[in-house]
Amino acid sequence: VAFLTPSQATSPCAVGPRASRAQGLPCPPRAGQPSLEMTLADLLEQQQDAIVERWLEQVRPLAPRPDLTRAELVGTHPALLAVLVRALRSPDGPSAFRALLACSPVAGEHGSQRRRLGYATDAVACEYPLLQEVILQMAQASGVEVHAAEGVLLARCTRMATAAALAYPGERSELARQANQRIAESEAWLRLVVDSLPTLIAFVDADQRYVLCNDAFHTWFGVDPATLPGRTVREVVGEENYARVRPHIEQVLAGESVRWSVPFRFSGGRLGAIEATAVPYRALDGRVVGYVLLVQDVTERKRLEAELQRASDALERGDAMYVVDRDFRYVIVNQALERLTGKLRQEMLGRTVWELYPDAAQQDSLAWREFHRVRDEQVPVQFEERSASLDAWLEVAVYPTQEGGIAAFIRDISERKRLEAELRRAFDALEHGDPMYILDREF
Repeated sequence: VAFLTPSQATSPCAVGPRASRAQGLPCPPRAGQPSLEMTLADLLEQQQDAIVERWLEQVRPLAPRPDLTRAELVGTHPALLAVLVRALRSPDGPSAFRALLACSPVAGEHGSQRRRLGYATDAVACEYPLLQEVILQMAQASGVEVHAAEGVLLARCTRMATAAALAYPGERSELARQANQRIAESEAWLRLVVDSLPTLIAFVDADQRYVLCNDAFHTWFGVDPATLPGRTVREVVGEENYARVRPHIEQVLAGESVRWSVPFRFSGGRLGAIEATAVPYRALDGRVVGYVLLVQDVTERKRLEAELQRASDALERGDAMYVVDRDFRYVIVNQALERLTGKLRQEMLGRTVWELYPDAAQQDSLAWREFHRVRDEQVPVQFEERSASLDAWLEVAVYPTQEGGIAAFIRDISERKRLEAELRRAFDALEHGDPMYILDREF
């Protein structure tokens, strides 16, 4: 399927020549023609003459006079096609764009030649879009699939070539200077942003050698990032760390985006933890030529998560506890409360205290008064109460929550109450029984 944008399909440059071209489209590939395995770069190399001839059919009516030779009509277009082939065959996106920059001087020379021959400006502006259209039509007719990245390069080449061809020599040099300045400024801003992040950022090639590193490497490993390009991951992170990350690196170089979290030894011997994301980087032909790596130091987060887990475990194993919202609906219930009440947490969550314990729903009940007091006055309270539904004495400590509800901690003190009652009975027996006294060791 050829890559053809809506603007190309309705290009005003093709009015007139399009009608005759529509009748002369090439047929599907026959013996000796390009196959489905052929790339766009192959097509441009092998069918260059045919592409130029078909393009000439479209641009010949745009010439300022009929006596121009074929060489004058063609101009620098074969050289431009050679630039495009080099860009398409570059191993990765950035180097492809760098190769494509060579199209500007070629197109600039073409534009100067067109001005010397007397071409109108709008005629020069039509030439490169028509060339792009011919290339896409030839690819479609030959069964050559144009990938999205190739279509982008082709569109960039057309845009850059048109701008260069229309600019005057002085304008071209100024435009080139401005473009280089913008590129330098963009790179400086990008470097500033990347280096200011605490996250470790790197581009690593297929041989596991660093290509690009940010300043976080200095903090993590005590090395100057400028010295890292060309060094291997194993050499920089050390054997202990490399043993942990190697399986994930091999996975991303096999073409899979990977995320992992492992213990990590930082500069100075500090043992912590990292969380990393690695995304494969592919060339135009689909080969994995490296990967982009982002790594975060999650040591503190892991420590807080461990403390939170310990606190959660303590809550589960400690006193019975629950949290209700301001409408007294259960939102948190621990295992100890399940054991105390004999109710599962799924039975309680979402329901109100008063639904589950109607005996406490009376406005003159101690629980009703104290729970409302904590919620409305935002003060903690503590009280003891006998629960008829649980047939137990309970010690209840209640605290307001930031969300407007309350948190209650409950302890079964039935055994303590029983012992207190027995102690009182023993003292009563001593006071009201037979006469008695106790002597010390001195009599």
